[in-house]
Amino acid sequence: MGDGMNWYAYVGNNPVTRIDPEGLVDIIPLMAEAELAVVVGVDVSIGIVYDTDHPWESGVFVSGGGALGATAGVGAGAGFALRDIEGPSYNGDANIWLVSGTASFDQPRLEAFNGATVTVGPGVGGAYSETNTVTLTVRRVVDAAKGAGRWLWRHSPWGRKPCP
Repeated sequence: MGDGMNWYAYVGNNPVTRIDPEGLVDIIPLMAEAELAVVVGVDVSIGIVYDTDHPWESGVFVSGGGALGATAGVGAGAGFALRDIEGPSYNGDANIWLVSGTASFDQPRLEAFNGATVTVGPGVGGAYSETNTVTLTVRRVVDAAKGAGRWLWRHSPWGRKPCP
């Protein structure tokens, strides 16, 4: 805590009730990651994200991209994003035996810290990665189901209009 960072700013300095007053934090309750880089490599993550300000935008995310460094590891864990998790980001990752920590920054502004994750699993080394994240949201699934239902209705005997 001596580094000057306010670890409770996202909850309005009230860690007891853990309230996000602006409702902007995306919670990552479960994720898995894998990375391998010997100078150049890959960084891949998959998990569940809960969007606190737009619950319909919650869903399953996939993140992947290139990595520079010397690292190898797999793990499962959790984290948060201060703004939406979707889109491109710069990431710094450190694997120390059974714990891996990652800090994410928005592109193109490296100084815009966006979130962090901690995973548990075997790993060693460190890497810098540039990844892109996409999310299959609840809204997209519902919209796809509605579209499929309309198509089925239009092409069913009950949905067709009789010929004059």
